[in-house]
Amino acid sequence: MVRRYGIRCGPGGAVATAKAMGRLQLPVATERLLIRAFQESDRSFEVMVSEHPSLFVNLPIEPRSSSEIDQYVQSRLGFKSFDEVGQTCALIVESDAGDYVGSIQLTSSVVEPLQLQIGWITLPQHHGRGFMSEAVARVVALVSESLVAHRIVAEVVGGNDASVRLAEGTGFRREA
Repeated sequence: MVRRYGIRCGPGGAVATAKAMGRLQLPVATERLLIRAFQESDRSFEVMVSEHPSLFVNLPIEPRSSSEIDQYVQSRLGFKSFDEVGQTCALIVESDAGDYVGSIQLTSSVVEPLQLQIGWITLPQHHGRGFMSEAVARVVALVSESLVAHRIVAEVVGGNDASVRLAEGTGFRREA
């Protein structure tokens, strides 16, 4: 079962469209984190993710092979805009010590008005420390401040209680 959560973005009911939207200004920092665009050197992060099968229990994908990681990394480089459905902006979340914490992906699911789908992965050694809640809250604020999207949706697979708490704790409201 998938639970759907949503949050509205933008000041005063303003509506973002793919043609008239702002840009994500990256990198951004929080008190403990740096959130930046995905880079080719982040292949090592994807290898770490694939080495933790437990991360895939609540995801609709399987751990990637080396060649699949290479393809995935190439597909996440050079993000330009959300001007069509399926465009993805991949973000890396690092601790203030420079360690990988996890990743966040924003994917355009509707273009006019622009709606994004958000997803996140946190490396196991950082579970329960509030890092991803801090990062998701900052990304939602960034999207709202930049008028990048009208709305953000998170779909959480049943049994992923930590992601339910994260979504609800960062202002998302259950829709289905």
